[in-house]
Amino acid sequence: MKPSLLILIHLDDASRASIEAEFDSVYAPDPAQHAAVIATHGATIRAVLTNGTRGISAAEIDRMPKLEFVSALGAGYENVAVDHARSRGIVLVNGAGTNDHCVADHAFALLLSIVRDVPRLDEATREGVWRDALPMRPGVSGKRLGIVGLGNIGEKIARRGAGFDMEIGYHNRKPREGTSLSYFDGVEALARWCDFLVIATPGGAGTHHLIGARVFEALGPGGFVVNVSRGSVLDTAALGASARSRDDRRRGTRRLRGRTAAACCLAEAAKCRADTARRRTLARRDSGSREQFSAKRCPAFRRRACVDPDLTERRCLSSVHCDLCERRRLRICQRCNGVAVDS
Repeated sequence: MKPSLLILIHLDDASRASIEAEFDSVYAPDPAQHAAVIATHGATIRAVLTNGTRGISAAEIDRMPKLEFVSALGAGYENVAVDHARSRGIVLVNGAGTNDHCVADHAFALLLSIVRDVPRLDEATREGVWRDALPMRPGVSGKRLGIVGLGNIGEKIARRGAGFDMEIGYHNRKPREGTSLSYFDGVEALARWCDFLVIATPGGAGTHHLIGARVFEALGPGGFVVNVSRGSVLDTAALGASARSRDDRRRGTRRLRGRTAAACCLAEAAKCRADTARRRTLARRDSGSREQFSAKRCPAFRRRACVDPDLTERRCLSSVHCDLCERRRLRICQRCNGVAVDS
């Protein structure tokens, strides 16, 4: 008889099939189902599969008297009642180290993308805009890289930085033995020293909003930050305020408020392109129209703007939702420095 397993998280079909070959599983990825499923099946459940977002509480553990094993899909045990589980002799495991290389690769991909402005250059090429019309971007090689959290992932990020001849510093709660990298006893000091700041520290209450307004100020208007840790580590309100107050949009982040955000407004990019194309077509058809397309672009949405000679304002043709300024189709967008956009 196969052991009974309660699955509290979403899995793809292939993963489910693999697990169900070894376990008598109860699949309940919907949080609304959890209480009822545990009430119905808790008496027979011997193992639980969860993750750091969902976790498992002490009360839920107590409703499963035969529980022997809890697996947290991820690097740690966030939201898992670790002490309570261990007091009952329950075995706890996680996937620490499984995807360290992938995360480090992703961190450097984000860094290269935002420093070299790869999304903008890709868009410009597709629109027929060539080098003379584009600003020069800074390079990555030979710069100073600051890493917050020199754990397994942070160490692999440092190795990748060494391949770019970068000077590397880091901040941990205490210096790490066996490394020659420069240690900084505070995040602000590290941010003040480096050109690029990569956040790879664990999440949780101890690091909540560790990267806030004072760190952004120390990093300066020419700095870049990449976050591959939990979204809670980054104070996104302070990030938005810093970007607006200094007209500094050079911030790359893996997570904003718990959701993946490769770039501001990326989710609406296709809608933007369709809207822009439609407006261009209408303007070309109306040969008597006094509206003309200018080469200027909205600095927040980085798309072609439309200028009416009778107006003193510019209307952004890509006035879509912005994760940082949290507005949709504003008349005045603070990220555009007062540029009026379509309402």
